[in-house]
Amino acid sequence: MDALSQKKLNKISRIDNVVGEYFAAHPSITDVLAKDLMKLFIQQGFFVKDYNNGHPIHSLLRQLKKLDKLHLFKHCKAICSKNYSWSFARL
Repeated sequence: MDALSQKKLNKISRIDNVVGEYFAAHPSITDVLAKDLMKLFIQQGFFVKDYNNGHPIHSLLRQLKKLDKLHLFKHCKAICSKNYSWSFARL
């Protein structure tokens, strides 16, 4: 399995920070579907566009799971449900 490039590691760190800021701005929310943050991720320049209802972030999260690197998220926890729906949870 390929190692993560420095560019991808930086992207993951920036996504982590944005999700952490999202939770800070919305204290009553404890978890959010990853696909529901796609507009925010696109605005921040992490992805060019959304397709297939969150595919870009789901693809990144699946790659991290395969590499056992989901721990790279320090401000939130990435969770995959039994139906393969990804969400972020507040820490």
